[in-house]
Order: sequence, then structure tokens, then C-alpha cells
Amino acid sequence: MADQQYDSLKIENIVASGVIADSIDLLAIAEHIEGCELNTKRFPGAVYRIKDPKMASLIFSSGKVVLTGIKNE
Repeated sequence: MADQQYDSLKIENIVASGVIADSIDLLAIAEHIEGCELNTKRFPGAVYRIKDPKMASLIFSSGKVVLTGIKNE
């Protein structure tokens, strides 16, 4: 079954995560990066959306970053 071909399958969303620092000052990030949203009452991290390629970066004060919405490498 593993070698069977599925023509209808396509990549819809790739998620990548990692740690880029020991800590990140989310307020400084939100103030200096245009389009970066920070609303800690709704979400515990900053959200930076990119139009091309369309994706979102979720940035946390712990230094962790999650990239989501990527459609190809």
C-alpha cells in the first residue's frame, strides 16, 4: 500500500517549529515589525503574517517560533 500512488493528494499546509532564542521581547517585535500583531489577552504570542509567500509566524516570548500556512518548501 505504501507504494500506491494517490493522484488526489496535495500539500495544503506545512508547519515548522523551532527555538530561535532564549527569550523574545514580544512588545519590541510588535513595535518594530510592520504588520506584527500582539494581543496577549487573546493569544500568548505575536502573530506576523506574510503575504508572499502566504504564511503566518507565531512568535512566543519563550523563544519558540511556529511557521504555518506554508504550501511548499
